[in-house]
Amino acid sequence: MLLDELEKTEKMTTAEQKVARFLLANPEAALHMTAAQIGKRTFTSKTTVLRLCQKIGFAGFTEVQKKLVIEAAAKKQLLEASKQRPINQDTQFDQVANNVKAMYDKILTRSCLEVNPHILQRVVKRLKNTTMIDVYSTGITESCAAAAAFKLRTLGIQSAVQTNINEHYLAATRKEQQRAAILLSFTGGNPMMVEAASYLKKMDIYLIGIGGLADLALSQLTNEYFVIPTTDQTLNMEAVNAVAAVNYMVDVLFAALTVSRYEQVVKNSVKLIERRKGPK
Repeated sequence: MLLDELEKTEKMTTAEQKVARFLLANPEAALHMTAAQIGKRTFTSKTTVLRLCQKIGFAGFTEVQKKLVIEAAAKKQLLEASKQRPINQDTQFDQVANNVKAMYDKILTRSCLEVNPHILQRVVKRLKNTTMIDVYSTGITESCAAAAAFKLRTLGIQSAVQTNINEHYLAATRKEQQRAAILLSFTGGNPMMVEAASYLKKMDIYLIGIGGLADLALSQLTNEYFVIPTTDQTLNMEAVNAVAAVNYMVDVLFAALTVSRYEQVVKNSVKLIERRKGPK
């Protein structure tokens, strides 16, 4: 997230820190200012502003402006929402449905902010000609994996759920050169997923991780990693949040892959409709 990057000032110069503090404190004002104006306002320079943008992973100041306003507004909304727990001993039954909806709104908003479009673009480009994507998971994430595998198969990609390393299966399908794997972990440190990632990495299989950052083990083994927010826990409702976040990230990836293969998806849909109609 951009706000997180702006708060990490330890690797910034003194001038860059001034710019970062100004952007954090004045997101709406920054939207209507140029890089030169912010440089002047912070007693730095336009060059400093642009250098900071590149240092935190953005191509230019315009991209930072748009992202800053979106994240600042979302953060304000989340702070307001977090003032009250959605579920507690005083919750009335006629409030449950709306409160759960509020939980979904909150976790999906946070998950959306975590999506890095550059990573998404790299992954889709890398998977353009991929014919097999296995989804690795264990425990409660298996339901997420099953849904992911089903969606991938609708795109014509071979996909199956794996709960651990099956050496015989990998040996038998080794001829599938255009293959990848998705690994799911709420914390980012599930031992079985980390072990699987380590084994698959040695086989030179392209790895995509989806999970939290409570543990960095999985993210350090995968080629790309989609972060889910897992820090906000509400009693035993954290499982609801985590599942929703993982499913959201899976759907973002699925939608992006659909876009990249759209022409073929349309052709397949037309064939399906014709088959359902039966012979004329």
